[in-house]
Amino acid sequence: HDYWLEPVSALAGRGDELILHLNMGERLATEEERPLQKDRIIRFDLYGDRSGRRDLLTAGVDGQTPVARVRMENTAALVIMDRKVQSITMEPAKFNAYLAEEGLEAIIAQRARLGQVDAPGKENYQRFLKTLVQERDPSAESANTLYKRRVGERLEILLENNPGRLGPDGKLRVKIVFEGNPLVGAKVFACRRSANGQPPVVVSAVTTAKGLVELKLDQPGFWLVRTVHMRATNANPRSDAQWESCWAAYSFAARMMPPAPAASVSPKQG
Repeated sequence: HDYWLEPVSALAGRGDELILHLNMGERLATEEERPLQKDRIIRFDLYGDRSGRRDLLTAGVDGQTPVARVRMENTAALVIMDRKVQSITMEPAKFNAYLAEEGLEAIIAQRARLGQVDAPGKENYQRFLKTLVQERDPSAESANTLYKRRVGERLEILLENNPGRLGPDGKLRVKIVFEGNPLVGAKVFACRRSANGQPPVVVSAVTTAKGLVELKLDQPGFWLVRTVHMRATNANPRSDAQWESCWAAYSFAARMMPPAPAASVSPKQG
């Protein structure tokens, strides 16, 4: 399952109440809303466009739903939640299907080389979540750089251009960083929740040697960009997990700006 942060409104203004939900599901289809679980979170912070960091974990109440209700002190905000490592064991068929669905072909091949295709998958996993709350007026977004702010997550999604001011082609440039370095060959997904019973829209691409992908968002709306990185790990006295994975998810409202008007050409004077 995916986890993602979802504000009631991804467009806000100074003085508005920011209500933030933590949802679990797949492809932005919420199956369960999760409460604030302080013992499972490393940090839960809000960064404002005109102020510093605000600690939402200390200010929150354990078990509360939604996970945050705060007054916007700025015209835009970036909220992050880094969760602690959890462990899971999955039966072979389910684990193999999950690897294939997430585009983790290298792990599938590695399991085959180790003769583990028919063995359960024992995994330690950690989640790194971001959501962007933008100013309502898109014309004011040009000065907002929170969308690309680097906060030092172990697996971090960075947006290279402003999702609130995309061109008519909807192209969004994304960089994936793992432990401070560009992540090569990672499959990155972007999903938009569709309305009227239509299936969600999903696009994907694989990162280059510089950790970059370009995703074409087809329409404005609420989007989730997500990726998973997995590698083998050595067992320790407290865990016999063979694999460790990091999950990153970045949610935001995408807006497409109209093309610039063509420059008028004055007729030549005779």
